[in-house]
Amino acid sequence: MMDKNPQLEGAFGRARLPSDLRRYLELCEARGLYQTVADRLGKTRDEPGHRNAVSAVLDQRFPTVMGAMRRIKRPDYRRLAHFAQRIESELMFGRVVPRTA
Repeated sequence: MMDKNPQLEGAFGRARLPSDLRRYLELCEARGLYQTVADRLGKTRDEPGHRNAVSAVLDQRFPTVMGAMRRIKRPDYRRLAHFAQRIESELMFGRVVPRTA
């Protein structure tokens, strides 16, 4: 979806991304990531999974994503969460709220 956003001044060429990253983005956009992980673990989405088992599935299916997450977290494990919160805040207060006002 983001690669089709005219505000981003053209496509960023999703075809050039690693295949696991393209698949990850497709699953996120289709709201299917959790189900894919649950299926791989043989669980339902409502059943809790062991964190190490979930990480192992994500490592296997999406090594590019997991590698990037680990690099961001390396100096401080809280860094990724803070980064995601800033993105969410910018999206909500910088784009969504002004459109509803």
